[in-house]
Amino acid sequence: MKDKIKEPNGKVWWLGAIAICLLLWGGGYMLTKYISLNYFPVGKDNCAPALFGDSFGAVNALISAFAFAGMIVTFVLQRYELGMQRQELEAQREFSTQNETLRLQRFENTFFNMMELQQSIVNDLYAKDWH
Repeated sequence: MKDKIKEPNGKVWWLGAIAICLLLWGGGYMLTKYISLNYFPVGKDNCAPALFGDSFGAVNALISAFAFAGMIVTFVLQRYELGMQRQELEAQREFSTQNETLRLQRFENTFFNMMELQQSIVNDLYAKDWH
């Protein structure tokens, strides 16, 4: 194992994501307010429904900001998981190499035990003279 992958601190990432969301939401709200006051001024008829509809722009910005922050957190966690998976695959490769070496040693041990048994049998043989 070359490097120990540092697990991301979930609390810090979520707090950062919430801060980004609030910043984007505040910016969206201010932008919506600025556009509605400067480009859609209230005239004689006092378009309250139009102003009410424009206020949903801030809610849309908040929802979009949360989706963006969720994507960032997902990417960070996915990167961590992929790093862990790489480490596990590397360890598994080492294990398969060790397993192959162990299998070869077991075969050699069995082979030489059988050779020793065969030699022992040959040494214990005797022939009786029938003549």
